Amino acid sequence: MGLNLFKVDKQKIAELFSLALFNYQRKLEMQDQSLELNLRLAQVEDAYELAKLELESARFEPRQTPLDIPLPDFAKTWKSRIRTSEFTVILAENAQGLMGFVALKGKIKEGFIGALYIAPLFFRQGVGRHLVLISEEFVILSGGKKLSLDVEMLNVGAIAFYKSLSFAPKAVKSTHLMVFIKEL
Repeated sequence: MGLNLFKVDKQKIAELFSLALFNYQRKLEMQDQSLELNLRLAQVEDAYELAKLELESARFEPRQTPLDIPLPDFAKTWKSRIRTSEFTVILAENAQGLMGFVALKGKIKEGFIGALYIAPLFFRQGVGRHLVLISEEFVILSGGKKLSLDVEMLNVGAIAFYKSLSFAPKAVKSTHLMVFIKEL
């Protein structure tokens, strides 16, 4: 019985994502902003590419502690995160492959962005902005009212990026993270 409920939840998530994608595309058309990318929900089979992209991108991220995990181990972590629905992951792709991803941790309605990584080849091309915009639509349709995330205090580029998208710093978490929130 629990497995059947799990499938219903996955189907509902897929339906909400389709509606969020539709709303997102309509907003882009109205703003005349386009970027050649395809957005879709990640599957367990995407875990290796997610792990690889995060490790490549994290090399450019100022962090208190470097992300130093062997790729096969990190791929297993992402596989588990997707399989257990701990994270709902949205991928941005084009003909060249995976451009970036955003991972909403926990219930989508809560709007917590647990990870946002862009492939170095696509830095500063709008991919991250598009992933945040689709996340907003997804969270709103799920009944959420805000997006939140943690940012390393050393990561001034990410801080500027989130502020440009109307996120505001709300608190300091542990010794090295800032909590940012965007009301939707």
